[in-house]
Amino acid sequence: MGHQTKKSNQNLQMSVEYTYTTHPESNNQPVEITNGEYRGMVFDVGRVSFYEKDDQHHIKFDYNVLVGEDPHTEEFNTLVGDIVVDILEREFKDGTLVSNNDYRTIDPDKSNKE
Repeated sequence: MGHQTKKSNQNLQMSVEYTYTTHPESNNQPVEITNGEYRGMVFDVGRVSFYEKDDQHHIKFDYNVLVGEDPHTEEFNTLVGDIVVDILEREFKDGTLVSNNDYRTIDPDKSNKE
């Protein structure tokens, strides 16, 4: 994915710049925040899921701070969430979010255990 700086879009609650990076403790794609209060912090994201509550769409995700100290604040959680949504929107728009290998073909003649 390279180390291209991404500037968050106008839909985000906070203006933040971030870049993809690497980290020896991560099996995922770490992200480094490159400006603002959390500049230099590196985190990766695990499971991401979506749900609806009271007719509102929500995202739930796990993240792990790899460089820096997790402030455990609503502000930081919102910032990470904004970055996750921004990445998902960009990759969906670019066509890099999923590939044909991500889809499962169901053959009704085979069991799920095969």
